[in-house]
Amino acid sequence: MNDPQPLSAVDPSAYDAVVFPGGHGTVWDVNQDHHARAALRTAVAGEDSVALVVCHAVGLLAFTRDADGEFLVDGRSITGFPDAWETGIVDDAEQLPDGRKLPYWTEREVVAAGADFDAKLDADTSVTVDGDLITARGPPSSAAAAETLLAELDS
Repeated sequence: MNDPQPLSAVDPSAYDAVVFPGGHGTVWDVNQDHHARAALRTAVAGEDSVALVVCHAVGLLAFTRDADGEFLVDGRSITGFPDAWETGIVDDAEQLPDGRKLPYWTEREVVAAGADFDAKLDADTSVTVDGDLITARGPPSSAAAAETLLAELDS
C-alpha cells in the first residue's frame, strides 16, 4: 500500500488474489482499462488465484473476456451494485449529484454479458462466490467480502 504501482507494471500471475474495490469512479477508469481486464482474467484463469470485485467495479466483468473470447461473467453467479440503488442516486438524465453522466449501469451491463445477477436486496450484506470469483454488492458488504476472500485463500 505504501508503494503503489500501475497495473501495467504488475504481473498479476505473481499474486494469490486481485482485488477491485468499487465506487462510481471505477466506471470511468478501472472498468474500461485493458490492464485491469487482463489482471482479472489472469486471476480467474489461474489455478491458485482468486479475484474479489466489489460494488461498481463489478462492471469490469461486463468488459472482460476469457481466453476463448467469451465474456468472463457468462453463466456465473455474481452480485454487485444494483440498478435499484442507482435510481436513488442519478437524476432523470442519469447524472450523478456532481454533474457527471453515468456512462452505464453496472447491473444492466453484467446481465447483458451473461451474468446471473442477484444483489440480495433483502439482506444486510451480499457476497457471492462462484469458483475463483468473489463479488460483493457495495460498501456495507466490504467487510464480509474481505473475510470471504481470506477464507478462500486459506482453503
